[in-house]
Amino acid sequence: MTEKERMLSGQLYKLPDSELNALLFRSRKLRRLIAECKEGEIDRKNSLYKQLLGCVGKKFWIGSPFYCDYGVIFILVKILSLTMIVLCLTFVPLR
Repeated sequence: MTEKERMLSGQLYKLPDSELNALLFRSRKLRRLIAECKEGEIDRKNSLYKQLLGCVGKKFWIGSPFYCDYGVIFILVKILSLTMIVLCLTFVPLR
């Protein structure tokens, strides 16, 4: 079982791990690109969020700044609006 599989199943996992590090760097790059989006670039921003989180709904919106570690365990509802600081510490998918 890989460290990523351990993490996603809620088990203890060891760091550093090359697969998790690659996901972390990918997440940082996508979050930087999201932060650099201009105010009117909604489609571009949503496309980047989709790459980061896997799926987003039609009326999806998250205010900046947005932080996440690996970007692999999010399944977000069809209508989501986050406008405050939210800290989600979880090892299971968010639905």
